[in-house]
Amino acid sequence: MGINYLYDTNIFIYYLAGDETVSEFFSDTFLKNNYVVTSPIVRIELLYFSGLSDEEAEVIEDLLSQFDSIPISRKVENRTIALKRKNKIKLPDAVIAAMALCH
Repeated sequence: MGINYLYDTNIFIYYLAGDETVSEFFSDTFLKNNYVVTSPIVRIELLYFSGLSDEEAEVIEDLLSQFDSIPISRKVENRTIALKRKNKIKLPDAVIAAMALCH
C-alpha cells in the first residue's frame, strides 16, 4: 500500500484544538482505509514549545504514535535544497513538501 497522505503540522494543531473540519481525517474508518504518515518535522514542531505541559506532550506523543514517520533521506534533502533555492519557503515547510513530492 502506497502513501495516501502526509500530514503536516497544521492538521494536528487543528485536531488537537477540537476543529471539527479535520476530525474526519482522524476517524478510525479514514485511517483504516488510508495510509497516513508524518514527518519528523511534525513531531519537532508540535513538541518544541517551552510552555507545553507534560500532559500536553503526552497527548501529542500518543496521537503521533498512531502514524508512521518517514525518515528524511538524502533524496528528500536534495529536493528540500532545490525547493529552498527556487521558492521563498520556510525550511520545515520545504522539508515536508519535499517528502510529499518524493513519496
